[in-house]
Amino acid sequence: MTQWKDATRYHQGEIRGVKPIDSWSIKSGKLQIWVSNAHRMHPDAWVCTCYQLHIDAWPLRLKAGAPVKEAKARAHALVGDTIADLRNDFLKISEE
Repeated sequence: MTQWKDATRYHQGEIRGVKPIDSWSIKSGKLQIWVSNAHRMHPDAWVCTCYQLHIDAWPLRLKAGAPVKEAKARAHALVGDTIADLRNDFLKISEE
């Protein structure tokens, strides 16, 4: 089973005591999901990125201080819903 990995990044030149950007990623084959509690467009919120599905810094409607477990769950649901929508769209065009 694939596990979430800590992908925390530190700002260039960051000094000790400054909170880093909390980031996590999970990957299976070609699919990678990334969550972060800070992004230049959403500095105080959790966001999700999945480039394979053209999801880029999608706000998860969670403040940056919310538990990472909730951010991961919301990101997983977002990606799952997007894949389900794409599958349904594919089936519709396959019937034609």
